[in-house]
Amino acid sequence: MKAVVKYIAIGWLVCGASGGFAEPGAPNLLGNWVKALKVDAQTEKSQGTHTQYDKSDMGFAFTQQEGRRVTGTKTAKGRQEPVSCEIGGDHKTITCKDDKGVFQGELYGSDEIAGTYRAGSESSTLSVLILRRKK
Repeated sequence: MKAVVKYIAIGWLVCGASGGFAEPGAPNLLGNWVKALKVDAQTEKSQGTHTQYDKSDMGFAFTQQEGRRVTGTKTAKGRQEPVSCEIGGDHKTITCKDDKGVFQGELYGSDEIAGTYRAGSESSTLSVLILRRKK
């Protein structure tokens, strides 16, 4: 009986450990991510609908990462504010929240993120962004 329990315990540890090693780790996002393209589209609830390319800056500086959790600052229109992000379990998506809104993006390779940023209200501008890691 003790031998059976021992083998079951060893099997459980080996299977559990191999499952943990089989999943690749979260991508390293540390560094500065700058705007390559930003297009703002007004929602129907706001001042009519129009789309415009935005010449203002917008980007992220990710300074700390623990697994899938990333923190740093968001820069927009010359102002910085703290941002907290979570990389999805698929390691291909990211959601960042700051005091003014939410950025939801998808990772393309190790140097590009494409997504949308929406300020806190339903009637706010929806920005479509492509961010690239600054080298």
